[in-house]
Amino acid sequence: MVLFLGIRYARTLIGALVAGSLADRCGRIEAVVFGSLWALLGALLQASAYTIAWMTCARVIAGIGGAIDCVIPVWSTDVSSHSARGAFLAIEFLMILFFFSIQWS
Repeated sequence: MVLFLGIRYARTLIGALVAGSLADRCGRIEAVVFGSLWALLGALLQASAYTIAWMTCARVIAGIGGAIDCVIPVWSTDVSSHSARGAFLAIEFLMILFFFSIQWS
């Protein structure tokens, strides 16, 4: 169990480092689509995993795509009005906290 938690943080670090430069080069929407496809591929591989090694590799792939979450708040502040910007960010972070609490309960 500890191995999977460590992999989660390592994959998030890798994905976050890649996500910022990808969003700057390609654009934020393209980076979100790219990350979503990686996360989908990782989820499919996790669902079809037969061994621990397969599951570990699938979690790394899903984490690289899932770390695109650092681009979404920046994109939402770009497209929202000045008066609604704080509400958008608050809702996004509350949803993240809510789903993490569901995941770990």
